[in-house]
Amino acid sequence: MENKRGLVLGGGGSRGSYEVGVCLALKELGYSFDVVTGVSIGALIGAIYVQDDVEVLEGWIQSFQQEKLSDNLFVYPNQYKTMSLHANGFDQFMEMFLKDGPNITGLQNQYKAIFQYDKFKNSPIEFGTLSYNLNQNKLVAFTKEQMNANNVIDLLFSSTAYFPAYQFVKIDGEYYADGGYEQTLPVKLCVDLGAKDLVVVSLLEPDDPDPMIAS
Repeated sequence: MENKRGLVLGGGGSRGSYEVGVCLALKELGYSFDVVTGVSIGALIGAIYVQDDVEVLEGWIQSFQQEKLSDNLFVYPNQYKTMSLHANGFDQFMEMFLKDGPNITGLQNQYKAIFQYDKFKNSPIEFGTLSYNLNQNKLVAFTKEQMNANNVIDLLFSSTAYFPAYQFVKIDGEYYADGGYEQTLPVKLCVDLGAKDLVVVSLLEPDDPDPMIAS
């Protein structure tokens, strides 16, 4: 049986700059991977790694400025109108609460400029990410097999939806949040996709519990 090598990229917002450095170093050292999994910023970086364009990540992440990433940060003018909606169902409550909230169009446009779906999809490297389904109250995995040209950006960004900094992502009528709310390191997903030897990049604080040990 083939001994597949996997790369696991954790979540951590702006600390993703460290992951970019790791990916560049791994490529320079001649490492290659059969499976890549990522959560939050790790999902965005991992997808670019899969398309074999890690060099563009350095300029992309250096361009990060808050005003270009998310508008209306922490501004929710409709939140006080939601009390009367709680009895009308989760979806209506969410739509009212999130209206006029943070807008991540700027970040998505920056990402679309470097993400190339055909290269990503045709790469031999398997890919997966984790998001949290709020309607079903559970962690879900999205793999490259489930991704197409129409849904790939939504699926990737569903893993980055770290509320209230970034808006939740609605896919097929259900709301998704950052997978890091439950699991910041998608190690199990990498193993489930067939990887045996893993390189795991964690962006946790030194005092944070190790999720690999906790699990």
